[in-house]
Amino acid sequence: MTTANAYLFNGKKLISYSHFDDYRDTLLNAGIEVTSTTIEGIFEEIMEEHSDRKREADRLFFEHVFYGQLKNIYFHKINNGLPQKNGFIQRVTRIINTMNRKESIPPQHHDMFNPAGFYALDVLNIENKGNVFLLGFDYTENNNRIELARFLVAQVVIKNGDPVYYLAALEINYRENFYLLMFRNLIGIDAVPQTGLLDEEKWNKTMNGYISKINNLILDPLNIRENFRFRKDRAGMYNMCKQLDDELLVGYRAHIAEKIGTPVESSINSWFDALFAEEAGPSDIQKRSLKDKICSQVLALYLKNKPEINLVEIARGLDQVGYTTKIEFKANQAGRGATKSKSGSEPIAAEDMFHSLYIDFKDALELPKWSLAWFTNEEDDYMQTTIHITKSYFKVVFLPTRHLDRESIYHVITYIGGFRNYDIP
Repeated sequence: MTTANAYLFNGKKLISYSHFDDYRDTLLNAGIEVTSTTIEGIFEEIMEEHSDRKREADRLFFEHVFYGQLKNIYFHKINNGLPQKNGFIQRVTRIINTMNRKESIPPQHHDMFNPAGFYALDVLNIENKGNVFLLGFDYTENNNRIELARFLVAQVVIKNGDPVYYLAALEINYRENFYLLMFRNLIGIDAVPQTGLLDEEKWNKTMNGYISKINNLILDPLNIRENFRFRKDRAGMYNMCKQLDDELLVGYRAHIAEKIGTPVESSINSWFDALFAEEAGPSDIQKRSLKDKICSQVLALYLKNKPEINLVEIARGLDQVGYTTKIEFKANQAGRGATKSKSGSEPIAAEDMFHSLYIDFKDALELPKWSLAWFTNEEDDYMQTTIHITKSYFKVVFLPTRHLDRESIYHVITYIGGFRNYDIP
């Protein structure tokens, strides 16, 4: 019997979280030559032809699943320092004992759940409803301090009557003081029966319940201390959006002001002199506001009637990270405004409605929700995200259907993180 015949791939529940071409290319780039045409076949081929590199292939598959399709990303700042390795391993051992060394996972697998790190994506095929366990865990260290820890969590839920995995990926970056908790919005999970199930057999149909479970099982035992000020984050996102807008349109706003600023101001004064001949009339502040609104509307018409002005190309030329496609902002005096572009391929600055709201947006206090199309290394390509800031969380949702990787996620997270520059005393 060959090694391949003795090997059984048990990771079929992860196929929907993977992308064959991407994983195969990742292996090829690592120098692991494979010719199989399925994920299952790749693992069998590795066991037969590259058994000495199985651990590396396991790690690459772990990362492939970890970052690929879990596109609802909760982005939490933390106050933890770099933990000592010994204490961290003790805490992880307790977590593993609770989550993986239990009757619902076959005992022949228990020895592989090593607190030094393990990848069991192709080994475990758990069907016990409601079961929550680790498919993989690893960490990086430096001078006996933990810098990064990754936990791939699976929960067995029932979908269309069958057990499937509801995955969550938790990456704790102690070095940069944040953690990412990542999910896929799993549609069609069956409702949990009201009777007939033990508590441990009940599954989470929503992310909120799942998040609470991960907090209890992993984050609390690791003593993770969150650092979150939602109003400061909303203000930070406003500053980021406003900065991108200002850089993109500053030249055109200056051009409009130069060409029509003086006659618009003169017209406004003459209008109100005629309307309020015997009264004080609007204040200078009110007149300036009206002037700004008129100039903003003129800019909208100017851009619309200048087809040679390509705002996307201009943004790329300015080395911007991308362009805004949607905003929902909170302005002064509790007012709110919202607008969006026709598609992700166009910036919001090309829309008339944005310029109608611009003065209110310019004076806004908070930006609780907005969307941004990020440039990629490919010309004419973009990757759209929506950022949500509620009183409870900061979330980044990646909208593309494409398989992601750590580099693309960190490109977004790192840039956004630069505008979350606050600390809790």
